[in-house]
Amino acid sequence: TGVTAQRLKRHQENWHLFESSNLKGRGITEKEYYGLPWPCWSETHPGSPVLFNVDLPVMQGGMGFRTRFGTHRNGVSLLANDGIYPKDSRIKGGYDEITDKNIEELAGITLTDEEKKLVKGTNWKTDISGILTKYALEAG
Repeated sequence: TGVTAQRLKRHQENWHLFESSNLKGRGITEKEYYGLPWPCWSETHPGSPVLFNVDLPVMQGGMGFRTRFGTHRNGVSLLANDGIYPKDSRIKGGYDEITDKNIEELAGITLTDEEKKLVKGTNWKTDISGILTKYALEAG
């Protein structure tokens, strides 16, 4: 998670630098949203003020729909349709939960042997190394 005590303290001490209409920061809080709204994926992520906003890149608070309960129900796909994805995303549609098994394909990267060891058997929620989140954010 990108929500840290230090970041929240900086927000609290500089609340006057945030726009009340959209929570965007200015000055030392530029590129962050007040309170780092969930989800805030990493310490470089600004927070997500509007869930599923595909008009913004992920690293500016945008986000596509994420399945957390399977990819199909009664034979119908629950994934986002092709063409529905955050601005500038490498992934052009819906995808399953990010895991050690699919990160290379989704992010268009090759994990090093050391990275593979660190993420083995994990998903974006359980990977304490931050590797899956790092590459997912880079892919948008």
